[in-house]
Amino acid sequence: MFADGVSANSTTSAVCNLCALNSIANSPFEGMWLGGTLAMTTKGALAMLLGVKLRDRLPQRTLRTLASASCCVLGVLALGGIIAR
Repeated sequence: MFADGVSANSTTSAVCNLCALNSIANSPFEGMWLGGTLAMTTKGALAMLLGVKLRDRLPQRTLRTLASASCCVLGVLALGGIIAR
């Protein structure tokens, strides 16, 4: 799936596999847990793949600046969510 990128066929295949896993599981909660775990694992793998590709294409200083800005924005959003409660 990662060799050819994310195409409609691979996405459809992944959804069908998750539906099949849900029907095989002993309870709906096991299927949800397994599907959620696979989804988070896939998301992490795609993020790592994107990071490796960006590392090859962008200078180190730019990557550090983007990483710092991203962490600051996410921190402000998290604090805003806590304060808003």
